[in-house]
Amino acid sequence: MKWLEVIHKCLSYVWPISIKKVNSPINGHLELGWQDGKKVLNAQTVNYSFGNLHTVMQFAMKEMAKHNVLFNKVLILGYGGGSAAEIIRNKYNKKAQIVGEDIDKVVIELAKTHFYHTDVEFIEGDALAFIRTNKNSQLFDVIIVDLFIDNQEATFTREFAKNLKQWLAPNGMIAINSMDSAQEGQNIGRIFEDAGWKGEVLKVLTDNCVWLFRA
Repeated sequence: MKWLEVIHKCLSYVWPISIKKVNSPINGHLELGWQDGKKVLNAQTVNYSFGNLHTVMQFAMKEMAKHNVLFNKVLILGYGGGSAAEIIRNKYNKKAQIVGEDIDKVVIELAKTHFYHTDVEFIEGDALAFIRTNKNSQLFDVIIVDLFIDNQEATFTREFAKNLKQWLAPNGMIAINSMDSAQEGQNIGRIFEDAGWKGEVLKVLTDNCVWLFRA
């Protein structure tokens, strides 16, 4: 770690340190910085990686592990900076095969430059379009859905829920990061149950919850 990063890391325990601001055609204003000793990626109003989102992902992985889910092959829809990927490799399976999909090329480049990207296969594109056809018949033990543009959550449909089935291995599980405010506009539980999934919603932070689904 370079000496300037060491200084930023130490100072970030006192107050957040901004080190880089970029503009994305998709996500708008993005900010790279240090907070509580960790390098983080923030959108205008929410954390994209390694801040509060890291806490959400830690919770989701812990809950899935309780269900004896394997972490051999993992698909992350909405990769961000790679919080989920780092947690899986460090705690659950250091040899996990990870595919990270993100619609924003700028976010992917930030992940590759500043965050977790070790042996991750990156795919740039719209997640809802990507999962419509499983051309290579890939099956994943875990699918993580974290689809946000700043604080605006993707609108899920029954078609999306049905399409995910063709990607999930037997005994696999899906985790969806959601905000409480989004539940007023769309009932994720009903959408997925109508598509044949069985699931539960768990509270994580003040504004976040995690949905866990099995086919």
